[in-house]
Amino acid sequence: MNSNRRWEYEGSVEEIAMNADIEHELKTAIGGGIHLGEILELIRRLKANGLSKEHAQYILESLRQEAPNEETEDRILEVLDFIGGFCSPRGRIWED
Repeated sequence: MNSNRRWEYEGSVEEIAMNADIEHELKTAIGGGIHLGEILELIRRLKANGLSKEHAQYILESLRQEAPNEETEDRILEVLDFIGGFCSPRGRIWED
């Protein structure tokens, strides 16, 4: 392999594609003005398909760094609260 590579990645091509799909789906939902409840339901579906709490937090923190405005950043922070459990017990996505 070329020793002058500028970047490296971990995981299979399928894992990388899946990560890109998840990130795109969340970015579209959050940036598209979709209701908070629908975004949380999307995350619950992704969780049911194997998304970990840590990975969800990582993706949302990455999206936060790219947020085009304060409104989008606020929505990301809201979603992170539900992922992190900083909400009512009924709203939590992960129980730990």
